[in-house]
Amino acid sequence: DDIIYEPRIAAMIAEALSHRLPSTDAEARDLLELCEGMVRLGSLLIADACESLAFSRALHHNRSNSGNSNFTREVYWLLRGMEVQSCWLPEQRRRTLGFACRRRFDSLCEGSAKDLIAMLSVAAITNFSKTSEKEKHEKELSSALQAAEDILEGVLQDEAMVPVLKGHLEANLLQYTVDIALADAKGDTVRVAADIVHCLEERCLSEGDHGGVVSTLADPKLY
Repeated sequence: DDIIYEPRIAAMIAEALSHRLPSTDAEARDLLELCEGMVRLGSLLIADACESLAFSRALHHNRSNSGNSNFTREVYWLLRGMEVQSCWLPEQRRRTLGFACRRRFDSLCEGSAKDLIAMLSVAAITNFSKTSEKEKHEKELSSALQAAEDILEGVLQDEAMVPVLKGHLEANLLQYTVDIALADAKGDTVRVAADIVHCLEERCLSEGDHGGVVSTLADPKLY
């Protein structure tokens, strides 16, 4: 049957959802599926509530595994919240990638890229005098690389959001940072140099999302 959009009912549903904290991923998925029709009809209140549900699951996975984040699952739920706001709503009512989920996703990608760059920089300029120090750094570098790869895995396996994130600055920076780390491990200095240049070269960002400003993938502080 067709769904009829009634603003007062939508407000009541949104209010109920705002007090709901799903205990499992399955419960959260069921709630989102139940609300999808109303969001597609244009309910901003329910869209915001759905993003909040997705964000709560992302936070759960951020704190799971005895304090060690499950980045792939965290990213999955952040992207669900972003999908609600940027894909489910009617085109004229969409909010590009959402709010809380987007901010956390941006921070996650940029923070992971910075951690990996910091580890690579230390390895490039430090002459480790002790084997134990070198082994410790290699372990930390491996951990940073694994975290970055887990985040990218969560992005790349998400068929719904990959096209939407095509020009996303932080996700692209993370992708190039991982490529640099992998190329560096292979001794491919040509690829490393090319990827570094790509991260630092200026480009004009999209008019719709960024006002057409000129920027770089990497923050100038990383130069």
